[in-house]
Amino acid sequence: MGIKKWLVVLLSLMLAGCATAPKVLDPPEISLAGLNIVKANFFEQRYRLKLLVENPNAVPLPVSAMKFQLDLDDEPIAKGIRSEPFTVPSYGEIRLSVEVTTDLFSTISRIAKIIKDRKTYLDYNIYGDVDIDLPLAGSIPFDKVGRIGIPSSLSEDDNNDDGESSETSVGGERI
Repeated sequence: MGIKKWLVVLLSLMLAGCATAPKVLDPPEISLAGLNIVKANFFEQRYRLKLLVENPNAVPLPVSAMKFQLDLDDEPIAKGIRSEPFTVPSYGEIRLSVEVTTDLFSTISRIAKIIKDRKTYLDYNIYGDVDIDLPLAGSIPFDKVGRIGIPSSLSEDDNNDDGESSETSVGGERI
C-alpha cells in the first residue's frame, strides 16, 4: 500500500506542475517600418531596414539573435542576421535597425519593374526566427506581410555639401 500512495502523490505533483506551467509564447510581430538606401554602387547596394518589433506576451522577450528574409513584391531581396541581443517589453514594442547588402544583378530587374509600373508602394513579406533567451523557449518563427510606401522621388547622393553621407528613405523617417 505504501508504494501506491507514493505513486498517487507523485502523479498529483506532476499534474499540478503541468497545470501551472507557463503557456507557449506567442510569436513577436515584426514589421518593416522603413527602408533606407545607405550606399549603392555598381557591385552592391547596402540598405538599412527599420523594423518594428511588437511583443504580444505578458512577459518581456529577451531576444539573443534574429534571422530573417525580406521579400519585396514576392521577390527575395535580402537575408539578414542580428546577433546583438535586445529585449522587447511585455505588451510593448521597440524599433531596430539592421543592415543588409544585395548585389546589383539580383536587384536591377526589380528596380526596373518598380519604375516601369510607377508603383507608389511595395508589398513585403518579412519572415524568420527569433531566438528567445528564456528556459524552454528556444526559437520562435515569425512571418509578416505588409505594404510600405515609396516616395515620389528616390534620389541618392553619395555626399552632401558638408561631406556627410546621405541616405534615401522608403516608407519612414531616417534612422
